[in-house]
Amino acid sequence: MHFLKLTAIFSSLLVSVSLYAQSFKKGFIINPDGDTLHGLVREGSYESLSLSIDFKTDRHAEVQHFSAAQLMAFGFKEGDYFESQPVRFSTKTKDGWQEVGGQRFLYRLVAGPISLYELRDGQEMPLFIKKQGHALQLLCFDKEGQPEYRQVLQTAVADCPQLVFPEKIKLEAYAIQSLVEDYNGCGSLEKRHQVPYVQVWGFGSLSMMAFINEYEGWGKGLAAEIRPFKRGFGSRWTVGLDYENLAYTRDYGYDFEKVRLHEISLKTRFYLPNRNAHFSPYGLFGARYSQRKSERGYHFSSGETYVEKIYRDKALLFQVGVGVHAQFGRHLFRLEVPFDRSVSFRLGYGVKLGN
Repeated sequence: MHFLKLTAIFSSLLVSVSLYAQSFKKGFIINPDGDTLHGLVREGSYESLSLSIDFKTDRHAEVQHFSAAQLMAFGFKEGDYFESQPVRFSTKTKDGWQEVGGQRFLYRLVAGPISLYELRDGQEMPLFIKKQGHALQLLCFDKEGQPEYRQVLQTAVADCPQLVFPEKIKLEAYAIQSLVEDYNGCGSLEKRHQVPYVQVWGFGSLSMMAFINEYEGWGKGLAAEIRPFKRGFGSRWTVGLDYENLAYTRDYGYDFEKVRLHEISLKTRFYLPNRNAHFSPYGLFGARYSQRKSERGYHFSSGETYVEKIYRDKALLFQVGVGVHAQFGRHLFRLEVPFDRSVSFRLGYGVKLGN
């Protein structure tokens, strides 16, 4: 009998400790003076935590109740952080539009030059942004269903020209969070997206005619680029000159053909923004001027060669293409595919001469 009573008491203690552990977690509060007090914060539903919290300095202390108007912020040791902010927004109900306002604890999703918050209040979980030096702004649709939040976001991030604003961005936490995080890293974003001010690279090339027409040979060349603008949208563009020399031979025993081309090109390249610090995809377009010399002939059994015909022609062609720029310190690597009436593949290495 005594054993059963002890077991019941022990079980009750375990349940009590378990309930305590579930209801209170290590955390902190920040009072209106900006002082941080560490202790225990009671867990609760999102809706209840947006209005008020219960706090104890330790597990034996008396519980203190604080509304959102009485604190600057609170948080849990695990990382969830809630900040007190004045909010006002409209929510649609069966009876029409209802105004919601007052001081609330907002869950902070992102902290930085722009902070992103979510009001975890029942089914309605509106998002807010707060740019340093500006008031809290609600991200929402207007009463006619137009996406006001896009204009609010576009205005907020306009001073980061390296950031590409997605025009069709959705009003969803993950999408807004990604945009805000990119803005907060605007300095590193600019550094990441910039190509060198001056760069020179040599390359080897292989034309598609080496596969289609069974020619043997390859090309080699040199390219130089300059970035005219150091900041903003223009910093993604370069202008440059390419020189390329190509030599191919097709030999059928007795018959042969030799092709040699000298080409000079004026090209502009546009580097796309990319989160990877070392790689940037780009597009190119420009014009190339080529001089082509072709020799056709045959071989004698004695070993001598007879040139039957020589063709010379010149051409001015517009060219487009795609490529990938890889940069590691001062070292540059390129994979480029330019094409006009023919397609070629370039693999190059170079160095940067200026930032």
